[in-house]
Amino acid sequence: MKKVFLYIAGKYSNFRGKGTCAYTLVYGSHKKSEVYDPNTFEYDIVSTASVLLVAVLDGLRKLKEPCEVTICTDNEIVINTLKYLSYYERNGWKTKKNTDFKYKGICEKIAQVTKEHIITLNNYLDKDTEKLVDDEVERLFRESRSSGSSFHSYVGRRRRWW
Repeated sequence: MKKVFLYIAGKYSNFRGKGTCAYTLVYGSHKKSEVYDPNTFEYDIVSTASVLLVAVLDGLRKLKEPCEVTICTDNEIVINTLKYLSYYERNGWKTKKNTDFKYKGICEKIAQVTKEHIITLNNYLDKDTEKLVDDEVERLFRESRSSGSSFHSYVGRRRRWW
């Protein structure tokens, strides 16, 4: 089974009602990255976490065969959402307080896609990996900006504006 790393980054602005996200899939020396506007998907985008979950979903959909996937992000909400995905699914996408789960639409799709993969979560990136991700995401966001969109993103614990 192939070992693949999925790095995600993104930002959502409640004020503007816009967001952007990027993912980078790394397998050995092969790398595939994409940046896009998550508002073009059919899901309710209400926060940075929902933007990042869309990036996770899209990154996982790009895999053509079952893999061991390590999802890397520094967003604790995303880590905890993915960590307890089976709990929410078992409980009919309800929280402990019996309210509707905020990210139900996105997470239902993630739950379907993850069944064929072995998923590991990583909320810590070593400095070399963090720099690799920062540089790649920065390049993608700059390309996105040059094409006419104007977004900002929180990347690797530093705020950068594009």
